[in-house]
Amino acid sequence: SRVTFVNFTVTPSSLQSQCMNALLKSERPDVDRKREDQLKLQGECKVKMRELEEQLLHALSNVEGSILEDVKVIATLEKIKKESSEIQEKLGQTDAIMQEINETSALYDTAGE
Repeated sequence: SRVTFVNFTVTPSSLQSQCMNALLKSERPDVDRKREDQLKLQGECKVKMRELEEQLLHALSNVEGSILEDVKVIATLEKIKKESSEIQEKLGQTDAIMQEINETSALYDTAGE
């Protein structure tokens, strides 16, 4: 059998954050759900950006001849540029929504202290 040791450290800020999340879930489930959705979307966007970076590196490492003359690389670069712009736009929107959520959470901030 195996034994795994896990070192959990509880800090005042992490405890306050957990209390705030529980309070929001109880008092404002709509805001809590929106926060969860936005965090999930941000994570998905970061994963997609990493995938695009890997595609770019792969395309550049497999260049045959000049980069400027390789049509496959140029097409890949254009595709990556378009997709990364869309992702950056989504991230900008999620940042604005998260700011609204944080403002709503601040109304309950004294309860978490």
